[in-house]
Amino acid sequence: MPKLLFLFLLSFNLHAMVIGHDSRAIVKNPSFPFTAIGMLEAFDGQVCTAVLVGEDLLLTAAHCIEREGRRLRAREVRFHTQYLYGESLGSIVEVEGFFVGARPLQSEDWMIVKLKEKIGRRLGFLATGPIDPTHLHTPRYFLPGFDIEFSKNEGLSMSLNQLPGRVKNLENSLIYHDLPTGVGSSGGPILENREGVWTVVGITVAQARSGFCRVYNMRDCHNIAVPQSAWRATLQSLQR
Repeated sequence: MPKLLFLFLLSFNLHAMVIGHDSRAIVKNPSFPFTAIGMLEAFDGQVCTAVLVGEDLLLTAAHCIEREGRRLRAREVRFHTQYLYGESLGSIVEVEGFFVGARPLQSEDWMIVKLKEKIGRRLGFLATGPIDPTHLHTPRYFLPGFDIEFSKNEGLSMSLNQLPGRVKNLENSLIYHDLPTGVGSSGGPILENREGVWTVVGITVAQARSGFCRVYNMRDCHNIAVPQSAWRATLQSLQR
């Protein structure tokens, strides 16, 4: 089974950032919606998290394909549908192309990836929607992701917070949240279960600083995500 030969732990936009208790655990036997979440791997070994939002469409962070002023080509990136304990256990899917937000704006750090196979037909794909402002400060959100540091002792795997996190603020076309993140979590979907329908309300892209914070604050202890409003029009045009 294919393994990553090695990982460059270079300075991505996202480093380890945990606020309060870290309730994450490795997702060992994924069922929907977690079958729709996988790992985007670049030719140089750097990884991000991505989520299926169509039969052949992934949503992730744009900075995942940025390297020293250039963007990777589609052939330099591939998608693993399931990656557990350092091994690719599912399909490895080639990329056809990218649709990228208006970088370098942080509020436009999103990307839709078109795959060469319609794997969403068998794995399922997720709906997207806006944050409900009445749900601010309410523990109801989940963030799956491939944090390299979190699973380094057992081998790279997808982890998920077992206790729901909170969206704290909506400002400057960004979401500010307290869900745990790390290197490889970039592009991970912020999920909300809306009456049985798992919905992507944002994708995590950055944080105020790396390390550990006991309590969230807007000065230097928060994580940042891009909301659905940023990519909605592009996704709708691709789904037609």
